[in-house]
Amino acid sequence: MNTIDVVPPVSPTMDRALYLLRQEIYNYLDTAEHFSDLDPWKDEDAALIRELVPTLTSIIRGVVAMHRHDESRKCTACDQPWPCSVANYVHAALHDPERVHFQLMTRLNGDR
Repeated sequence: MNTIDVVPPVSPTMDRALYLLRQEIYNYLDTAEHFSDLDPWKDEDAALIRELVPTLTSIIRGVVAMHRHDESRKCTACDQPWPCSVANYVHAALHDPERVHFQLMTRLNGDR
């Protein structure tokens, strides 16, 4: 007999906790975006931004590292066939010609 894993319903308390966690992440990212909009940057703003960029880079690296594949080419974090939706999204975002990362890397590599 096959058994199907049934995820129990989320309690209102857990639902609220998950919402607050998501909002905390969004608030951090909103703050990062806020700093990028400042014009001109004060010296202390520039120092914070210099700390912020490596922090965000580290976070993205961590997410990508979690979503690696095992021997069967399944994602170790979400059990999807690899590349999973997270790996696909990060890769697509980094190669989107409309995004600044792609434009910067193209300029740095001389592929104008």
